[in-house]
Amino acid sequence: LGLAVCRRIVMAHGGRISLVPGSRRGARFVVDLPVPVGAVSDPPDAGLRGPSRPLRVLVIDDESGVRDYVAAVLESDGHEVALAGGGLEATALAKARSFDVVFIDQMMPRMSGEVCERRLRELRPELERRFVRMTGEYLREPDPDVLQKPMSPEEILEAAARVAGGERGAPGNAASATGATSRGDAS
Repeated sequence: LGLAVCRRIVMAHGGRISLVPGSRRGARFVVDLPVPVGAVSDPPDAGLRGPSRPLRVLVIDDESGVRDYVAAVLESDGHEVALAGGGLEATALAKARSFDVVFIDQMMPRMSGEVCERRLRELRPELERRFVRMTGEYLREPDPDVLQKPMSPEEILEAAARVAGGERGAPGNAASATGATSRGDAS
């Protein structure tokens, strides 16, 4: 994420971000966030529950760190993940394989998330309601159809379960099965 986006996110949570002086190689920043009293709970992995069946998931993001993070969370829950660094790679993967869920960044160079999503739906009509949109932009109002970066493992798994389960009006829980996917960086 860009520094300006990070700053807005941190400030929206009542925190601050500052530059650590004297870094010889690159810049180093410190993020301070308030922890409300009683907010400490189980470790992040405790009790994570994603979909009850393994899913075939396509993760599309131009930032490799975000792609790898989302993939790691999904793979740790037993899902098969394919990666694409942009719309062209994503459409090539969708031509060759089917997916149950697609995590898609909304702000990518060359092909926006909106255009990419439209193309994927044209290629694979069964994906009509199978998209989890991601953005680094600050959302003033929560949007249940968009995950705001940075995302927690819980948010990622809950979104996959919700979309795969058809809670947003997806036609049934069945997904087409035309081959397994494998995790591979397609950028």
